[in-house]
Amino acid sequence: MTIAPASGWECFDIIFGFREVRKLRAGVLDSDAEHVFTSGHCHSFAEALRRLTPVRLIFAFDRRAEGCEEGEVQGHVFVRIAGRDLDARGWVDERLGGPDPERAFEARWDRVTEIGPEGWLANSRGWLEPRVADAVPFAAALLERLQIPGRRPPGPSTQGGAP
Repeated sequence: MTIAPASGWECFDIIFGFREVRKLRAGVLDSDAEHVFTSGHCHSFAEALRRLTPVRLIFAFDRRAEGCEEGEVQGHVFVRIAGRDLDARGWVDERLGGPDPERAFEARWDRVTEIGPEGWLANSRGWLEPRVADAVPFAAALLERLQIPGRRPPGPSTQGGAP
């Protein structure tokens, strides 16, 4: 496995599912960052949010995902805060009310359940290596944009790439 530089983030192509690398600017939550954190590093983003503000981890998953090996789980990790679901694209319920709710959130998931801090790790075979510390500036940008109180992330000199 190759390690992408700090600005390079592995994710999955939304149509074909192959791995790709997108370059991100730290703390800039643009469309590339939203894609990375909803199509490959949702677990890193959810854990980063949890480091900054009290949230509950949520796992939406499908055990019978097409093309998956037996026992492999395909899913999306996000957070619940004040009774609402949040991921890198913002409030899930606001997107579900939008013009294309099927595309806005993966409606195909069999189950949506609250998980403990190690819950998603137990079923993470085939998932990308977590980069929680690198995701913190992006999570902080989302909290600021939505005016959700949270701790300030550490500065660049104290921030590492490990989870």
